[in-house]
This record gives sequence, C-alpha cells and structure tokens, in this order.
Amino acid sequence: MKRIYLSLLTVVLLATTANAAETETTTPTPSTNPMSLALDQQVDFFGNKKKAEQEKKQREEDDFPYFARGYHGMIDAGEVSLTEGLSDWSGLAVSTTHGFAFNPRIFTGLGIAYVSPFKNKEGYVTPYAAFRWHIMKRRVTPYLNARVGYTFGDLEGIYASAGIGVRFALARCRHGLRLCVGYIYQDGNGSSGAGGGIRAAIGIDL
Repeated sequence: MKRIYLSLLTVVLLATTANAAETETTTPTPSTNPMSLALDQQVDFFGNKKKAEQEKKQREEDDFPYFARGYHGMIDAGEVSLTEGLSDWSGLAVSTTHGFAFNPRIFTGLGIAYVSPFKNKEGYVTPYAAFRWHIMKRRVTPYLNARVGYTFGDLEGIYASAGIGVRFALARCRHGLRLCVGYIYQDGNGSSGAGGGIRAAIGIDL
C-alpha cells in the first residue's frame, strides 16, 4: 500500500512540474534586457521631443510679433501713373485694406481705393480683393502683393495690379511701414479704352 501511495505522489508531482513549465513557456514576460529598455526610452524621448518642437514652431508662427496671425488693417497713399489712352486719369491714390493673416507670411483681404486725377476729371473708386506674401519671416522683409477689382465712376472697368515692396516692422508690435511699387492694368470705358501704368505707394500696417 505504501508503494502505491508513493507512486501516486510521484505522478502528481511530475504533472504539477510539467504544468508549471508549460505556463512559463506560453506566458510572455516583459524584457529585462537593458539595451532594449534603453532603445524604447530613446524612441519615446525623440518622438516627444519632435512633437514639442513642432508645437513650439507653430506657436512662434502664430504669435510672431511683427505680423501675427489674425486681423490686420492697412492704409496706403501714393501715385497712380497710367499710360496710353488713360493718361488723363493718372493721379493721387489712397486706399485702405482689411483682412486676415493666416500666418506671418500670407495675408488676404478686401479693400477700397480712391484716385483723384491730376487733370480736371472726377475721381474714381475701386473696390478690390488683395493678397500679400512676405518672402521672409523677419523684422524687415520684401513682399509680393496683388489686387483685383473693378473701377466705378467716370472711369469704369476691370482693375488689376501686381507689385513688390519692403516692409519694416515697428519695434516688437503688429505695426509696420511699407514701400511698394508695381504694375497696374486698368480697363477703361468705351471712350478711354484700356491702359497700363505704374503704382507707387507708402503704407502703414495698423
């Protein structure tokens, strides 16, 4: 009888040992390899660092003090010099533009210009859509601009202009001083035809 009990006890112990070994084999255990842990931490560190750098760059762009993201208004004054059949319509021009800067480089808006001809003619008004692109994100930067609109008054027709200028930021604020020059196209009424010309202006960003 004693031998039977010993035999059963031996079988139970062997079965228990086999089950324990199988459990250890099938259950994954976390790696304790120092090299693997270091690599995981390094990947996580650089991933978080890259994300933080991107967020910082975006904040700097949005909060760029010289031309921050958001609403901007501006006033320009200068001279419009038309040629060909519209030379009599050359004169002094003032305009105001208001719109939104999506980032420190790109601005779009709407505006209206009034031109008072040098010769004895009535002035004319041009509502327009405007676009401006700052070439650099600096306190002093060159820029490109364009306008498309329609002129009303004694002179009537499609208006378009494209030019280049320089913007000087005033201290660390949204205000700036601009100088620009560009080519304009003005479609006149039936009697005046159409003509091109030069637009030169000085402007202030408010």
